[in-house]
Amino acid sequence: MKKIIFFTTLIFSYNCLAQKQEVQEEKVKARMYIGLGVQIQSDLNINSKLGSVGLPKINQALPEFSIGANMVGKKYSGDIELGTAISNTESNSVKNEYLSVTGRLRFHYNLKAKKDMLFTVGGNIAYAGNSLNIFSTNNIIDMNNLANNTNVNHLNLRNNMFYIGPSVSIYALRKASFPLRLNIAYEIALTRGRWRSDYTAVSNTVLEFAKNRIVISFNIL
Repeated sequence: MKKIIFFTTLIFSYNCLAQKQEVQEEKVKARMYIGLGVQIQSDLNINSKLGSVGLPKINQALPEFSIGANMVGKKYSGDIELGTAISNTESNSVKNEYLSVTGRLRFHYNLKAKKDMLFTVGGNIAYAGNSLNIFSTNNIIDMNNLANNTNVNHLNLRNNMFYIGPSVSIYALRKASFPLRLNIAYEIALTRGRWRSDYTAVSNTVLEFAKNRIVISFNIL
């Protein structure tokens, strides 16, 4: 009888230990990260309008700085990310300043894991708010004669875009103090992206529907 109780207790203890170890293995690891990358977008329709009148265009390749939170489990991984991309161009004393701020969610399946590397596949959901300012660098504002400053030549426009698309990630040096990751995504534009202004009505506006982009980022976790 004592032997039966002993072996029953032993088996029960072993099962509890195995379950505890399995839970530990599936524990999600979370890290903050920073990243530097590039947005490569289809030539925007608004560039046709700008180019037709000799105004500087928005660059197609934009540097993007990102910050976010990364979570990695046994089978799945994901991110919550905020990215900022900037374009500055100038020609004939006219300057173009473009700012894009993107909130991004990423969900991946951990396809292949090794001791120090991880390869994941999945998708992105992103929402971007974009602003465009075009102005003459020769503008002069006379603070003593503000009422007559009508020739400021400042164009302000904005639009919003929603994207969804596939992405892949490669993690390296996972056991190091600062693991590395390369992420590549193809984001498909699903909204019209109509350009509008906060200060005036816009007629004959243009849409940016189906203006997709590739986003490549290098992260330090």
